[in-house]
Amino acid sequence: MTSKTRLAQWIEDNDLTLGEVAELTGFSKSMIGLAARGERNFSAAGKVKVARRLGARVGVLFDVTAEDKVAV
Repeated sequence: MTSKTRLAQWIEDNDLTLGEVAELTGFSKSMIGLAARGERNFSAAGKVKVARRLGARVGVLFDVTAEDKVAV
């Protein structure tokens, strides 16, 4: 059994669809789905954009790496 990504869990907890998250963030539904399944990663700037548009902290939605901290 695989665990959900933080993004997928947040989407579920907030009763949103991938389409709704895509509309709110400006990213495609496909990209949101890939990220929610852990198959793609956003850049550091992309993580910030998603978090801001969803009104959440980056660390709540994504694992934050040292590389992300330097980039932002």
